[in-house]
Amino acid sequence: MNATDIGVIEYMILGIWPWNHVHIEAPDNLPNGADFTTTVFITYVEDFSSVSFKVTYNSTVLELEGVTNGKMLDVGPKKTSKFYTISVNGWSQPGGPGTLLVNASVDGNPGPDGAGYLAQLHFQVNGSAGQNSPIAFNVPQSWLKDNVGGDITATWEDDSVTVAP
Repeated sequence: MNATDIGVIEYMILGIWPWNHVHIEAPDNLPNGADFTTTVFITYVEDFSSVSFKVTYNSTVLELEGVTNGKMLDVGPKKTSKFYTISVNGWSQPGGPGTLLVNASVDGNPGPDGAGYLAQLHFQVNGSAGQNSPIAFNVPQSWLKDNVGGDITATWEDDSVTVAP
């Protein structure tokens, strides 16, 4: 279990966010040249199977280095608590740097009930001191699906990164 896994459990226990809430968490201030990871969290969701989300960012401030798998803690009724991998099936930069499209799905057991993170986005800071880059969802082009292919209604919340002096 790592720090991100513990964060997932804290979100579930503390109920910080409402159900079906997808949000990006990024560091506030980082110096030029810093590498960092942004986590795309999801709060409690039922019968989760897959996700597609589109994110935009300022490519003069941030350079995307990669995308890695997520993880979900299944705590549904009559189930033992178990982590499932959310596999990034593919990601691309349609239109070039500054736009990211991620497609992912649950491995092994489509339909867990729980919370976790959908993916982790890895960036490098390339901007000048004081520059800012939102890391923002394109909500009309982002969706969650349940285990029978139905839509899961969600709220989507962005974050941003500022280049430190």
